[in-house]
Amino acid sequence: MKPRRVLIVGAGIAGLSIALRLGERGLAPIVVDRGPIPNPRGASYDNHRLTRIPYGDQDGYAAAMPDAFAAWERLWAKLGAKLWADTGALCLSTAEGDWTDRSRKSLDRIGAKYQTLDRAGIERRFPVLRAPDARFGLWTKPGGVLYADRIVEALAWRCAEQGVRLLPNTEIVALDPPRARDGTVFETDMAVVCAGAWLGELVPDMAPRAIPVRQIVAYVTPPPAMAAHWKRMPAMLDLGGPQGPGGMFLAPDVDGRGLKLGCTLQTRNVERVETEFDPDEGQAVLDAYKDRFVDWQGYRLAKSVLCHWTRSPEEKFIFERRGRTWIVSACSGHGFKFGALVGERAGDAIADDRASVEL
Repeated sequence: MKPRRVLIVGAGIAGLSIALRLGERGLAPIVVDRGPIPNPRGASYDNHRLTRIPYGDQDGYAAAMPDAFAAWERLWAKLGAKLWADTGALCLSTAEGDWTDRSRKSLDRIGAKYQTLDRAGIERRFPVLRAPDARFGLWTKPGGVLYADRIVEALAWRCAEQGVRLLPNTEIVALDPPRARDGTVFETDMAVVCAGAWLGELVPDMAPRAIPVRQIVAYVTPPPAMAAHWKRMPAMLDLGGPQGPGGMFLAPDVDGRGLKLGCTLQTRNVERVETEFDPDEGQAVLDAYKDRFVDWQGYRLAKSVLCHWTRSPEEKFIFERRGRTWIVSACSGHGFKFGALVGERAGDAIADDRASVEL
């Protein structure tokens, strides 16, 4: 018998997108979260999340991006607003065989379009950057900045309007049957766990497969002479070089979202979600860009933000059915950009009582 009543644990991008799809399919989903809905501590919150086509040598993700962009367009129609900026995306290759170099070869394999820029072209087109070590720049479009907080807020509103029950501050501690910490037992046909970085706490055997990752990102204020340029810049990633820490990425200041920097320097695996951090950790992130920004000494740290996500050792999404329970974890920092597509595909699999999900 196909499920009718579905409990969704976690009100992030995956949980809310799946709930919306299930509601459209005539089911009666209930969404619970241990915090508010949306939850500012969740991986789906913050001003922005990057989206782009390049994926290193992971051809499967790159090839799926057109479907992901198309799913976002369908979601914008439902939400009544386009909550993203198609700024394009820029990556820098600073060594043969690096992530950007592998991305270019991947795009060739799947037949995706891109542009390459030489060093002079990079600095001319993007005047905030110094690129003396760049072999080439890889420019792709579509790509840019998803307005993460506004998206999950709009999804929560649309779900509620559609009749989805939203239960904030409800922590699930058992799944068969689903039971909350306050003793409430949910009589449902199916449970869908979209708990993100909390997954291993609720399903202990998933801990080695969905490892919580703690990351500090820095919101910075550019020097006045550069502020206008930043409002016209693309999303950027793989900006590291011989002097950098690697894994450098940034979201430009579009639509008042702020200029956000990240890198691997303040990123590490943890056993569980943390709440305390040193606000000055963001300065170390800004310092990593010393050789990449023109007039770097004029940048100032505005705030540091602690966020969590999950990493899969295989860097693959987890869609796993265990009887009346589905476990959904879009791991390794890829989840938000595929959020709308995950909602459609996983929602349809659950509604049709299938055993697997295919992106």
